[in-house]
Parts: sequence; structure tokens; C-alpha cells
Amino acid sequence: FWLKSLTICASSSNRSMMFQLLSVLVLALSHRARAASTETCSLPGTCPSRTEGSLFIQRNTKAHIRSKLAELGAAGKPTPICPDTLEGVSHGSVSTSQVDECSGLAASKRNNDLYWVNNDSGAGPVLYGIRKNGQHVARLRVSGAGANDWEDIAVGPGPTKGKSYIYVADVGDNYRRRGTVQIYRMEEPKVERGRNRNDDIRVSAVRFDVTYPNNMKYDCESIFIDKGKGARKAGTEGRVYLITKGDNRASDPQWRGGDVFYVDLPKESASLSWQATGTRLNLVLATGADITPRGNLIAVRTYGEIQIWPRPCEWSVEEALSKQPCGVASKNEQQGEAIAFGKDGDHYITVSEGKYPKVWYFGMTQRFQKDMMDKAKAEAKAMKAQKVA
Repeated sequence: FWLKSLTICASSSNRSMMFQLLSVLVLALSHRARAASTETCSLPGTCPSRTEGSLFIQRNTKAHIRSKLAELGAAGKPTPICPDTLEGVSHGSVSTSQVDECSGLAASKRNNDLYWVNNDSGAGPVLYGIRKNGQHVARLRVSGAGANDWEDIAVGPGPTKGKSYIYVADVGDNYRRRGTVQIYRMEEPKVERGRNRNDDIRVSAVRFDVTYPNNMKYDCESIFIDKGKGARKAGTEGRVYLITKGDNRASDPQWRGGDVFYVDLPKESASLSWQATGTRLNLVLATGADITPRGNLIAVRTYGEIQIWPRPCEWSVEEALSKQPCGVASKNEQQGEAIAFGKDGDHYITVSEGKYPKVWYFGMTQRFQKDMMDKAKAEAKAMKAQKVA
């Protein structure tokens, strides 16, 4: 029944209906099965259990969904290729079965060669630390945080100058029922060398309830934190940016996706409102985003591609995202949702959902970054000349 319905929708003009059916299908299957981690931990019962059947969903729906998503994106406008794109290499696979539905990635600022990872819905308030070769080295247990549907994480500045913070986005909403979502912020811990990877590092989070304007409800999987010289110049350092997820065709903004919002977080827990930027990205089903530590490149990924926007320090995030992006190298992953730039901004990595997925590493040369900045400056110069004319 489901596949027949998807086929009918794919052949019709109502692509938004198809996207809604896909969302309903995944959620319906999630209530039919349960999956548990199988890694042997240091003590019995110390591995977090999974409660939403993510592996069942992957085995029974991912291939069908991916084929339909490809149909959705087939008619889209091709993205120009970025200069000097490097192909990805894998130095290994995620070594723990506890990470079986990787949805978000963020490079640690306090720890070398460490990336924080979050699972999708049903995993509880837990983050994992992995190396670029996939080795599992740490586990964070977050107090003061719920875990309705964690979709992305980010590392960036916060209320205390010089400290690094982890941000968790509990913003998933396939059914479009949540008018208010949560952002959790916590100080990033230092992982001691030799610590048992399953010995929980306990951190406390500050909770922010953030409401969408005009009683709207969105599904989102992508956030990043503004940083770098451009952020300091614009007064937006630590600002949380969010990108909605949708099919890029629906007339209803709640389902079309690509809309960019932001919120500025105070020091203490608060109820806040998302601010609309008026910027909308031309992409299908955004699943992850990040910004380099210098704030000069912004990446947004979908199931099928990765797009990058150069951001000179003279531009705000909104100005950068209003320009034409270009595409960089990516791999055909099982269901790739997560992306993160490295601590030094010289690479990005991606990880798919599924058990023991490969960690893909994509180097970014200095020439690549210079060419991206030159591209932005040339565009800015042409726009200025056009205004004068």
C-alpha cells in the first residue's frame, strides 16, 4: 500500500503529499520495532538502550525512500561544482554499535581529532566522541535535557568568552506538531587520555524553548553556530542558525523546507522565539549543516549532495546564504545526514546512519579555500558594479 501510494504521488504534481507520506511511513514503522545496542560495555547495563527501532526502519524502508527522494531531486537545478574539490577517503568505520543512527556531527574544540556524534530520536540524552578513523573514545550523558528528537549538534562560542560549548538541537518534527522546540547548550568537557570510552562523562545543559513565528511548525535537522571574524564584526557570535527540511516544492512553507531562522541565546534558560531571516535555500531535504571555525565557509548537506557557501568577513550569514552555492565531493552513503568541518577548518567529514558506518574525510586545501573566497569577492564586486550601473 505504502509503495503504491508513493508511486502515485511521485507521478503526480503534488510532490509535497509524497514527502508527507514518506514521513508518516518512517514514523509508523518506528512504532513496530525496537533495537538495542550490542556493544559489550565496561559494566552490565551501562550501554544506553535504543527504543525506536532504527535498524528495522533502515532495513525495511531506506532503499525505497532513497529511490523516491532521488525522484524528488531529479528535476532540481544542478548545483555548480566548487573549485578544486577533493575526493573523500575513509580511514575507518564507527567502532561502536551504540551509534547506529548518526544524525549530527560536530568537531570538538577542546580535544584533538575528536568529533561529537548524536543519534536520532529514541536514543536518550547521550552524545558520543569518535576519531576520524571511527574509533569510539568517549560518551557524554547530558542532564537537564530531554531527548524528543535530537537531529543535529554544533560546537561554538557561548556566554563565557574563551570557553567552548556544545549545542544540541531537539528540533525534529516529521508530523509538524511542535510549535516550540528545544536547544540545549553545555560547556564542552575535556576527555582525559586513557578514560574508559563507556565511563560516562556527565555534563549539565541549559535548556531553551524556542517557538516558531506565526504558529508555524517545521521539521528541521540542520543547525550551526556563527563564529569567526565575520561574526564578531556583525555582533552575531554564538547566534544559532536553523534550516528547515522539506521537498523544495510544497506551497505550504511548513513542508517546502530551506527557510533559515536564527535565535540569540542568553546566559540562563529562557523561552524565546525564532527570528525569520527572509533567506531561503534552494535545496531538497536539508539534513545537516556546519560552519568553519573561522566562519568563512558554510556547508549544508542533503541526502544526495553537499553545498558550500563562502562567507567573507564583510558578509553576514544571511548575505552569504543569499548567494549561489557550489557543490563539493560527497559519497553515496546509506542515509547520510551528518556533516562537520574539522577543528582547524582544513577538512570536513560525513557519517551515515546504520551500524558501523564509514567515516568519510574530505580534505580542503588552502588553494580551495582561497578560490572560494575569490569567488565570493568577485560576486560581491559584480553586484556592486550592477548597483552603480
